[in-house]
Amino acid sequence: MTKPKPKRRAQYLPAAAADLTRLKADDDRLPIRAVALVDLVVDGKIDGVELQLLASYGDLSDCRKIYFGLTSEPTHRIVYRELADGTTQVIEVVAVEQRDEGYVYLLAAQRLARLPTETKPKLNRVHQDVIQRRSDAGRRRH
Repeated sequence: MTKPKPKRRAQYLPAAAADLTRLKADDDRLPIRAVALVDLVVDGKIDGVELQLLASYGDLSDCRKIYFGLTSEPTHRIVYRELADGTTQVIEVVAVEQRDEGYVYLLAAQRLARLPTETKPKLNRVHQDVIQRRSDAGRRRH
Protein backbone atom coordinates (compact mmCIF):
# COMPACT_ATOMS: atom_id res chain seq x y z
CA MET A 1 0.00 0.00 0.00
CA THR A 2 1.43 3.37 -1.00
CA LYS A 3 1.68 6.13 1.51
CA PRO A 4 -0.50 9.16 0.69
CA LYS A 5 1.37 12.24 -0.47
CA PRO A 6 1.42 15.08 2.05
CA LYS A 7 -0.90 17.99 1.38
CA ARG A 8 0.85 20.87 -0.32
CA ARG A 9 0.07 24.56 -0.47
CA ALA A 10 1.70 27.68 -1.84
CA GLN A 11 2.81 30.55 0.34
CA TYR A 12 4.35 33.74 -1.03
CA LEU A 13 6.72 35.93 0.93
CA PRO A 14 5.19 39.43 0.94
CA ALA A 15 8.03 40.65 -1.28
CA ALA A 16 7.39 37.80 -3.75
CA ALA A 17 3.70 38.73 -3.89
CA ALA A 18 4.83 42.30 -4.64
CA ASP A 19 7.05 40.90 -7.43
CA LEU A 20 3.93 39.51 -9.11
CA THR A 21 2.16 42.87 -8.88
CA ARG A 22 5.19 44.64 -10.32
CA LEU A 23 5.51 42.11 -13.17
CA LYS A 24 1.93 42.83 -14.15
CA ALA A 25 3.04 46.33 -15.11
CA ASP A 26 5.55 44.78 -17.53
CA ASP A 27 2.99 42.39 -19.05
CA ASP A 28 -0.30 41.07 -17.63
CA ARG A 29 0.63 37.54 -18.70
CA LEU A 30 3.82 37.27 -16.60
CA PRO A 31 2.20 36.95 -13.15
CA ILE A 32 -0.49 34.64 -14.53
CA ARG A 33 2.16 32.35 -15.96
CA ALA A 34 4.19 32.46 -12.72
CA VAL A 35 1.21 31.57 -10.51
CA ALA A 36 0.22 28.76 -12.88
CA LEU A 37 3.73 27.29 -12.59
CA VAL A 38 3.67 27.50 -8.79
CA ASP A 39 0.30 25.73 -8.87
CA LEU A 40 1.89 22.93 -10.93
CA VAL A 41 4.60 22.58 -8.28
CA VAL A 42 1.97 22.43 -5.53
CA ASP A 43 0.10 19.76 -7.53
CA GLY A 44 3.33 17.77 -7.89
CA LYS A 45 3.26 17.99 -11.69
CA ILE A 46 6.57 19.80 -12.05
CA ASP A 47 9.61 20.35 -9.88
CA GLY A 48 12.16 23.12 -10.16
CA VAL A 49 15.89 22.78 -10.61
CA GLU A 50 17.94 22.68 -7.41
CA LEU A 51 20.05 25.71 -6.65
CA GLN A 52 23.46 25.58 -5.00
CA LEU A 53 25.76 27.46 -2.73
CA LEU A 54 27.22 30.13 -4.98
CA ALA A 55 29.80 32.54 -3.63
CA SER A 56 28.24 35.56 -5.36
CA TYR A 57 24.65 34.80 -4.31
CA GLY A 58 25.01 33.00 -1.00
CA ASP A 59 23.60 29.65 0.05
CA LEU A 60 20.41 28.94 -1.86
CA SER A 61 20.92 25.18 -1.76
CA ASP A 62 17.55 24.62 -0.08
CA CYS A 63 15.83 26.47 -2.94
CA ARG A 64 14.72 25.57 -6.44
CA LYS A 65 14.20 27.60 -9.59
CA ILE A 66 11.70 27.49 -12.42
CA TYR A 67 12.33 29.20 -15.74
CA PHE A 68 9.52 31.07 -17.48
CA GLY A 69 8.79 33.88 -19.89
CA LEU A 70 6.53 34.82 -22.75
CA THR A 71 8.67 33.44 -25.56
CA SER A 72 10.64 30.26 -26.10
CA GLU A 73 13.59 31.98 -24.40
CA PRO A 74 12.89 32.16 -20.64
CA THR A 75 13.38 35.68 -19.30
CA HIS A 76 12.28 35.23 -15.68
CA ARG A 77 12.78 32.88 -12.76
CA ILE A 78 10.77 31.78 -9.76
CA VAL A 79 12.83 30.90 -6.69
CA TYR A 80 11.04 28.81 -4.09
CA ARG A 81 11.76 26.39 -1.30
CA GLU A 82 9.86 23.53 0.28
CA LEU A 83 9.08 23.77 3.97
CA ALA A 84 7.32 21.33 6.29
CA ASP A 85 4.41 22.72 8.25
CA GLY A 86 3.22 19.77 10.36
CA THR A 87 1.29 17.57 7.95
CA THR A 88 1.44 20.09 5.10
CA GLN A 89 4.28 20.75 2.71
CA VAL A 90 4.58 24.47 2.01
CA ILE A 91 5.92 25.70 -1.31
CA GLU A 92 7.28 29.08 -0.24
CA VAL A 93 7.87 31.45 -3.14
CA VAL A 94 10.81 33.67 -2.31
CA ALA A 95 11.28 35.74 -5.50
CA VAL A 96 9.79 36.11 -8.97
CA GLU A 97 11.92 38.27 -11.20
CA GLN A 98 13.93 38.61 -14.37
CA ARG A 99 17.07 36.59 -14.71
CA ASP A 100 19.40 39.33 -16.00
CA GLU A 101 22.63 39.47 -14.01
CA GLY A 102 21.26 36.98 -11.49
CA TYR A 103 18.79 39.55 -10.16
CA VAL A 104 16.28 36.97 -8.95
CA TYR A 105 18.98 35.07 -7.04
CA LEU A 106 20.33 38.26 -5.47
CA LEU A 107 16.82 39.14 -4.30
CA ALA A 108 16.19 35.62 -2.99
CA ALA A 109 19.44 35.63 -1.01
CA GLN A 110 18.69 39.07 0.39
CA ARG A 111 15.15 38.06 1.39
CA LEU A 112 16.44 34.96 3.15
CA ALA A 113 19.21 37.02 4.84
CA ARG A 114 21.93 35.05 3.05
CA LEU A 115 23.38 37.63 0.71
CA PRO A 116 27.14 37.91 1.23
CA THR A 117 28.21 41.37 2.40
CA GLU A 118 30.59 41.80 -0.52
CA THR A 119 27.71 41.16 -2.97
CA LYS A 120 25.38 43.87 -1.61
CA PRO A 121 26.86 46.59 -3.87
CA LYS A 122 26.15 44.37 -6.89
CA LEU A 123 22.53 43.95 -5.79
CA ASN A 124 22.18 47.71 -5.41
CA ARG A 125 23.68 48.35 -8.85
CA VAL A 126 21.60 45.68 -10.60
CA HIS A 127 18.47 46.84 -8.77
CA GLN A 128 19.02 50.42 -9.96
CA ASP A 129 19.60 49.18 -13.53
CA VAL A 130 16.33 47.22 -13.42
CA ILE A 131 14.42 50.22 -12.09
CA GLN A 132 15.87 52.39 -14.87
CA ARG A 133 14.99 49.86 -17.60
CA ARG A 134 11.44 49.57 -16.29
CA SER A 135 11.10 53.34 -16.17
CA ASP A 136 12.40 53.64 -19.75
CA ALA A 137 10.04 50.90 -20.96
CA GLY A 138 7.09 52.58 -19.24
CA ARG A 139 7.84 55.88 -20.99
CA ARG A 140 8.02 54.13 -24.38
CA ARG A 141 4.60 52.52 -23.84
CA HIS A 142 2.93 55.86 -23.13
